[in-house]
Amino acid sequence: MSERVTKFEMHADRIRARIAANKAAQEAAALQKGQATLQDFGIPSTPLAIDPFTRQPMAEYVAAQKQKCVALVCPDCQQEIKDFVYNWRSRWEGMTNFRYKCPACSPGVDARRAAKKQAEEQERAQANARRLFANANIPAMARGWRFDNLPAGHDAHIAGILQDMTRDNIDAILSTQEAAQAEDFDAFYSAPPVLSTFLYGLPGRAKTSLVVSAEHMYMGHGIQVLHMLASDYFRLLRSTFNTKESKYNKLEEMVHVVPVFTLDDVGVERGTAWELERLFSVIETRLSAGLVTNITSNLSLDVLMRKWHIADLAPEEMQPGERIIQRIEGNYEIYEVHGVNLRKRRSS
Repeated sequence: MSERVTKFEMHADRIRARIAANKAAQEAAALQKGQATLQDFGIPSTPLAIDPFTRQPMAEYVAAQKQKCVALVCPDCQQEIKDFVYNWRSRWEGMTNFRYKCPACSPGVDARRAAKKQAEEQERAQANARRLFANANIPAMARGWRFDNLPAGHDAHIAGILQDMTRDNIDAILSTQEAAQAEDFDAFYSAPPVLSTFLYGLPGRAKTSLVVSAEHMYMGHGIQVLHMLASDYFRLLRSTFNTKESKYNKLEEMVHVVPVFTLDDVGVERGTAWELERLFSVIETRLSAGLVTNITSNLSLDVLMRKWHIADLAPEEMQPGERIIQRIEGNYEIYEVHGVNLRKRRSS
């Protein structure tokens, strides 16, 4: 009988030890997540002088653990503020209990969710762009151009302005990307704005070479770039309609979120209502997202306005070209590029 009692007690001791170990693990996990306080676990107000396990002074240990348990609490709903989870409140109206998001801390959740979604969409589109346009789709004739080796006769004044602007944009883009990676969405939304450009001038004035030089600066800092001729963009975009297999099905999505996008030689397209609608979508979406857009053209904005005029549009309807011009005039840095005709000089 005594042998049975001894075995039973040994078994009970093992069970108690296992329960104590599980409880200690749960307590440690709860403390790590900041979901409990030391008082919840019965730690006395006058603790032992030395922790028997870590040999650390117990008062320091308690202070350190209390520091881990501190959480930001909403002053309105008195609940812990979480990055991506709403805090709910309730109120009774008659016999019905209505639940609603805390007006004090829930808007921050919306902003952080939106910023996280935008960062994820940008990363996904940039991955697609890296796969489809590994060399940023820069024209072969201009891939070698940098600001320090542009041909003699280019517009040095515009080149200096564009170089300074690109440096500022690089700082802004990198700070935004770092904030997104760190999920610091307050810093994400407070990053300095970037500047977009519209360069126009007669053919052969190195407009493409200027924006390519800026693109190389972006790529040198690991910033994704996409360069497309306007005619190619509309042609590839049109080919994606009514097909599920085209590798360019994600083209418009990529253009909307790639950090730096150049639309080269605008004005050579036919200027149909569909093309102008897609062009406005690019400009408007990228402006809203705070992304760098470079547009080049042989035509000034006044000439483009006349070229994009749609005659059969109702008088009360706004010309789609006019909306595009207004966005560019109100939000882009506009420069006329001068200099000699470099194409003519190369051919002579």
